[in-house]
Amino acid sequence: MNSAAVIIEDRDGRVLLLLRGPTAPWMPCRWNLPGGMIEPGETPADAAVREAREETDLRVQSIVPLMRSRARGGTIDVFYARRWSGQVRLIDDEHVSHAWVPRAEAADWDVVPPHRAPLRWLARVAVR
Repeated sequence: MNSAAVIIEDRDGRVLLLLRGPTAPWMPCRWNLPGGMIEPGETPADAAVREAREETDLRVQSIVPLMRSRARGGTIDVFYARRWSGQVRLIDDEHVSHAWVPRAEAADWDVVPPHRAPLRWLARVAVR
């Protein structure tokens, strides 16, 4: 199964993390990036944008691919977005909270393993 995720960063250099609820089907009670499974006929970029909207109600624009890695028996494509609009509103049943975390600290949170490497990479580079 292939999936996609997006790192959404605000103007203050903080990234959006979502807390998975206790009944989430995969890695409950852990933090993760907005994202999910790629649907048939969908590109990874389209999936990242769609999942961000479905999970947070944010409209993500101009995403940039960061990395592809192995995860959950498939691949995960992680993208970066600094351009987005709206306000976070959790609209799915998987997540119970969200936090804007300084990019240098995000990888140190209890994030799901496939999202740790992209967050570590982002903490070391200057993306603007």
